[in-house]
Amino acid sequence: MTNTTKTILIAAAVAVIAAVAVVALTTPEDRTVGEKIGDVVDSASEGEGIDEAAEELQDRSALERLQDNVNDAVDDVQDSASDTAQDVEDAFDDAVEDSPEADVDVTIKNKE
Repeated sequence: MTNTTKTILIAAAVAVIAAVAVVALTTPEDRTVGEKIGDVVDSASEGEGIDEAAEELQDRSALERLQDNVNDAVDDVQDSASDTAQDVEDAFDDAVEDSPEADVDVTIKNKE
């Protein structure tokens, strides 16, 4: 098999995989009304807001649902990082206050 033939086969395989992925991610969902209501109840019981629960009632493609899940995960990571930074700053402040050399001026510069 020549390099050109291999290249054509690889390109064809990639095109087929991409086409299947596009079809799979853009097909409308087929959840029943009962499944949607169950998802709303689950969403509400997890402490999510009304907006997130209402999103569960909408007909969305798998790609749209994936995008929402990724955005939610990014928000969770940002919230976690913010909380961790605050915890570290509080712990540092407590350590400085509790140290015998507490009269030493120590500052933290926030680099963003």
